[in-house]
Amino acid sequence: MTRVGVITGLASEAACLRNRSESVWVRVAGADSDRAAMAADRLIAEGCSGLVSFGLAGGLDPALQSGTLVVADAVVRENRRRMPCNSEWRDRILSALRAYRPLSTGSIAATDRPVTEGAAKGTLHQSLKAVAVDTESHAVADRAAALDVPFVVLRVIADGGRRDVPAWVPATVGSDGKPRIATMLTELARHPMDTAALVRLAADYRRAMVTLRRVAVDLGPIFRFLG
Repeated sequence: MTRVGVITGLASEAACLRNRSESVWVRVAGADSDRAAMAADRLIAEGCSGLVSFGLAGGLDPALQSGTLVVADAVVRENRRRMPCNSEWRDRILSALRAYRPLSTGSIAATDRPVTEGAAKGTLHQSLKAVAVDTESHAVADRAAALDVPFVVLRVIADGGRRDVPAWVPATVGSDGKPRIATMLTELARHPMDTAALVRLAADYRRAMVTLRRVAVDLGPIFRFLG
């Protein structure tokens, strides 16, 4: 049986795949690159033949708003080294999702820490020419290369390239990828001026999740994997 391994950062992203076939195995990394790498290793050891980085991403390109689907062509590191996604697998996915709008085929920037400031996003966009950023895709790309398996990246932009995200928000995600509500309430009480930004972020998140759920349904069994 062909198996595909999927790594997400959040439990809510993994929930989009809860009704998938037994050929899709999902692991949640809790928005952490080290855990994403370990998850990739486990999935390959368990018999998966390809890896997918799936979920939300922070926007870098200011032209791309929340809800934009990114079928990435590569992951790019700070030293500008590019790790290309498997082109044939990616083309099959693009063919299945060709009607999606907005859609980008740009690169994902590699980072171990979430990028929360709009100015920092702009700098990263200019230096790497990437359209979005997340904390899992580069770990998946690294392990895929080391283990000689194909990988693809499917991400939906949550916060746009000009959007500032309160710096404390990433700390409200637990290692299981679930929100730490008590931490969120504590931080919000400490930073009441961030309430409006959090409301906007929540709206962006909901919009992005609508697209992500559609992608999970429309791609069909095992993400159009080559087999």
